[in-house]
This record gives sequence, structure tokens and C-alpha cells, in this order.
Amino acid sequence: MEIVPISKESHSQLRNLFDTFLKNYRSLESMGEHVKEWHTILIYILVAKLDHTSKREWEIYCKDIVSPTIDDFNKFLSQRCHILETLNVKSLVSNRTRESKTFVAISNAHASAQHGAQVYTPRCPYCKEAHFIYFCDKFKQLSISDRFSQANKMRLCTNCLRYGHQRQECRSSGCKICKSKHATLLHRSNTTVKSSSTNLASESPDSNENTELENTSVVANTCQNIKKSFILLSTAIVNVLSKNRKPIPCKVLLDSGSQSNFVTTNFLNKLDIEPTKVNVPVMGINQIKTDISERVEIEILSRQTSYRTKLTCLVLSSISGLTPQTNFDSSALKIPLEFSMADPDFNIPSEIDMLIGCEIFFDLICSEQVRLGKNLPVLQKTLLGWVIAGPIPFHNIKSDCHISQCFLSESLEKFWKIEEINPLPQASLTKEEIECENHFTRHTTRDRSGKFVVKLPLKENFKNLGSSEETALNRLYGIERRLSKNPNLEKLYKEFMLEYQSLGHMTKIRLSLEYSYLLYPTSSR
Repeated sequence: MEIVPISKESHSQLRNLFDTFLKNYRSLESMGEHVKEWHTILIYILVAKLDHTSKREWEIYCKDIVSPTIDDFNKFLSQRCHILETLNVKSLVSNRTRESKTFVAISNAHASAQHGAQVYTPRCPYCKEAHFIYFCDKFKQLSISDRFSQANKMRLCTNCLRYGHQRQECRSSGCKICKSKHATLLHRSNTTVKSSSTNLASESPDSNENTELENTSVVANTCQNIKKSFILLSTAIVNVLSKNRKPIPCKVLLDSGSQSNFVTTNFLNKLDIEPTKVNVPVMGINQIKTDISERVEIEILSRQTSYRTKLTCLVLSSISGLTPQTNFDSSALKIPLEFSMADPDFNIPSEIDMLIGCEIFFDLICSEQVRLGKNLPVLQKTLLGWVIAGPIPFHNIKSDCHISQCFLSESLEKFWKIEEINPLPQASLTKEEIECENHFTRHTTRDRSGKFVVKLPLKENFKNLGSSEETALNRLYGIERRLSKNPNLEKLYKEFMLEYQSLGHMTKIRLSLEYSYLLYPTSSR
């Protein structure tokens, strides 16, 4: 009902309407609603949302259908979206062809001018020179925010950077990086640091000022894209000082794409260092969010040089999977023997204990670098020793993607924990509740069809009904008062009770002097 009507023919708006309808239709269907019987009302609502041309096409489509169904309308929408999307692609190709011809005309401007021909010369709306704005060096030197403000100030479409229409009406393809509805020159990278408060290393470990951190999203991505080879990530072994200043070996992953440093819970337990409480949301690939509740300050020492530093790390249960994904023969890379590797076992899969982000990543990098060959990894000298990273030419290696806190087994475990009912301690239960728990444990079974069979609990003194005569008489008086006000109902009630007695479901018993006889079920006599 709340879908915005389509004002004019648009493949993107029609596709959005179609997808939104299908999503809600399936949701109602999964809830048990009989949506397959709602053909008329649903088609009426959806047709009212279409543009004028699509309404006409629908009338043509269903002219021979006596009673159109939702399946008919879905088929029409699918075909209509496909046609409009195809026409839009052809239009884009035609526009690009015209632009290429315009560039040819510009390059031959002087020759054409000599023969009296008039040539269209583009003019940049920003610097007023003879070129399109997306070729303007001055415009490219601006920050992303300034480009947006300038485009709005010059009343340009933010999707194609041209005059004459708005972004909603633009038929040009979107950003070449993220495919969104904006120009590539206006693309904002997800790894842009929004606030200086994200740099946790600058804070004191004893600080309680977490208000800025609570609203700061930290990007931490570690992705493997594997085709005919897999990508080897740069790892190193460092010493981390424990609570009693004892050095403990730690395998670290060097990641320049992370805004923060991370350490696993298992390794933190080895250090025996008490973390501090924080509330920091961490955003990964595809906007996967993880809430971090702890951070810790630790001191690391290089095993190759005198380098040492203190880092503030966020605490995670796991950083990534085994790195590398598979064991391989490092001798095939022909690494010179004089190179002291920061991680001597870089070819053996093992757990990552810590991730060092961009905060000190480039401080660790030295100027020396050695390329092992085409399509082979690169050796890079660092203050932690030589690290190796890049493609390893292996076949039959399965694709894998590692993102912080993104393991299927852990996700399933969290799901079951959410659904699980945590039992209360015995000390907090009453005597009756304990008896019910014990009864359920002893008398609950499951039959062959999978159904649970539970024996209902009964109290030991269930035969002792107590003093209920007064309550029963009050109810009887109330029934008599209501029946006296409605003779027809009183007649039906008496007939029903006589029939009940004649069938042998009740018998007479002596109760009191005021009411000599009352009718009770035979089973309760």
C-alpha cells in the first residue's frame, strides 16, 4: 500500500515495485495468509501504482484473459521490466557512441573550421575550459564532499554530471566502483575515516570516555579472492609482554585496510591482562556489523630488531580462519637464505592471534622490496623482519573469504543460544516448580512420528476439593436470575439439562436443606 506510484516510464522504479511486491507477497504467504485468493484486490492496487504507459500495456496484455491472476500480472511485470532494461542499455550504448563521435569532432576541429563546418565544443561548468567536467583536473583535485557541493551548486545531475535533469531521472549507468546511483568521481570509499576518535591507540587505557567510540564504525576487512591462485597475506611472529612481563609468541596479520588493531580472546587469556569495557561497532564487508565490548593495551616486541611499541586492541573471539588456507612448499618460491623471515612458518596454516591495522602498518614498512617473479608473491622488509604477500600459483584451491566474526559455525551457535531457554538455578525455584521440573524429566517421551508425549502433573491431594459449596450456590443463583429475565433461554436451558440427565451423564445427590437435589456429572459423584 505504501509503494510510491511511478510517475513516468522507468525501468529502475518498475523493477523496485516488482521486487518490493514479491518480497511482501512471500512474507504474507509464509505467515499463513491466503494471498493466492487475493488476485483482484492485489492487481487493482498494483495497477494504480504503474505509470500511464505501463497501465496501457497491461490492458493490452490481459484483454484476452477472462479473470487475470497474480501469476499473470507477475509475468507481465517481469516482461515489462526486461523490455525497459533492454531499451535503457541500448540508449546508453547510443549515448556513448555519440560522445565518442563528439571527441573525434573535437580532435578535428581545426580542419573542420577551415571548411566552414560548425563543431560542438564541450565546456566544463567548473573551470569553463573546453572539456567535459569528468576530464577536469581542477575538479578532480577537490575532495569528495567539495565535488558534491560544487555539482549541486552548478545544478548538475550527480549521476552523470550533466545539465538538464535530476539523478532520479538519469538513465546513465552509476558508479563504476560500487554500482550505486552516483558518478564515479563522487564515490566515497567505505574505508574513509570518519572521526579521529576511531584511532584507539591515541587513548589512555584507563580512560572512560567512550561516548565517541559508541558512535564510531570501524572498518576491518580481510578478504581472499581466489581463482587459479590464492593470495598469501603478510604475517609475522612477534613477542607480546604478558601481565608479568613475560614475552609470549604471537602470530599477527598485517592489514593496511583496517582502522583498528584486534586481538583474540584466547590469546588475551594467555597474557592474563584485564581488558576495559567499551562499546564499539565494527563494520566489515557488506556492512556486516559486530559490536565490540572490550579493548586492551598491550606491548609488542620485534623478534628481529629492537622495535617495540604499545597498541590498543579491540578484543574479538576470532579474527580470521587459518592463514594461509592450505599448506604449500615454500622452497618452490626460491627465497634467498639470507632473508630472515618475520614468520618462518608462513606456508603452514595456523590461527591468527592479532591483527595490526593501518595505525602502525606503514611505520613498520622499510624501503627494501624484492619481487620473486611474475604472478609470484613479493618480499617486503619490515621492522618485524621480511614478510611475504601476493599470489601463490596453486590449482584446485577452494575459494574462501575471511571477514572478522563471520564464521558459519559461530553464527549457527549464536542462533541456538538465542533460542535456548536458560534453566533457573534450583535455589530460586519453589517446591512446586522443582516437582514440575522433575516430573517433566521423568515423564516426557517422543513417539515414532516425532511428537512429544507429556504426562500432565497432578497434585497429591487433588481429591480433596475443599469448601466450594458457597461458590457453587452463588453461581446457581446468578444463573437463575439471568434465566428469569429471558423465558426462551430458560426453556432451552431446562430442555438441555433434562436431556443431559436422560442420557445418564448426571445423577441426583442430596446437598442441603435449601436445595434438596443438585445435578452433578456421574464421574464426580
